[in-house]
Amino acid sequence: MVVGTLAEAGFSECARDPGCSAQLNRDMWIFILQSGAVLALMFWLPVLLYFTYRVLVSRTTCGNRPVWLAVVWAVPVVGVIGWMFARRADTEHEEEADAAVR
Repeated sequence: MVVGTLAEAGFSECARDPGCSAQLNRDMWIFILQSGAVLALMFWLPVLLYFTYRVLVSRTTCGNRPVWLAVVWAVPVVGVIGWMFARRADTEHEEEADAAVR
């Protein structure tokens, strides 16, 4: 005597129905993308705030500050890297100027 499953529950039932499976896959991808966005925001927001502070307290001229703030916020990765290289070059020029004065 062969006895089949009388009732199913949970994912096994949904896996056999194409409509339910497609909805479950869509919901899972939305969850994964939202989680990734939250993690990215948790990482980048402090980095952007730190570099915003660094731009505001830097010795750059007031005309350049709004431009650098726009670059750092509009293009986060490239803007931050660009600011780091620009500050390194400015620091080297300041050190050369200080050495020339002495």
